[in-house]
Amino acid sequence: MLRETPAMTVRNNLGELLSDPTRLSLRTLMVLMLTVLAGCVTDDINLRVERLEKQIIGLEDRIEDLEAAQKAEKKARDNSVPAPCVNRGTLQGRIESLQNKRAALLIKYTNQHPDIVELDRKIQLAQDQIRMLNTAGTSCSGTSATQQ
Repeated sequence: MLRETPAMTVRNNLGELLSDPTRLSLRTLMVLMLTVLAGCVTDDINLRVERLEKQIIGLEDRIEDLEAAQKAEKKARDNSVPAPCVNRGTLQGRIESLQNKRAALLIKYTNQHPDIVELDRKIQLAQDQIRMLNTAGTSCSGTSATQQ
């Protein structure tokens, strides 16, 4: 929810200001009307920017997912590196990226915000996948994870 702007305050109190028109000059009335109009435009722009920021975050996540899948598929096709090694590194990078996005969003939102909750879910999923790879006991060098 947006915090109340000065224009919103003027709009919300406009009835009170206009209750005694003898106190207001034409100039004051025009300033009030322009303030209200400017506030409406600003509020609308702020809402649109907030929506676009959320869409950008979603699209960045989707791009990262697609790039990671593309890299993993290429490595699997090349057969140059075992798939668990590629996935582990990809997952680590994904976790770092998600944690950075989460930190940026925490500047604006609380831990209960849906975007933060979704990022937490994605981070947990990636961490679970790394644990599963570690349980499989392989590493990039071909030795078991417990020997390292």
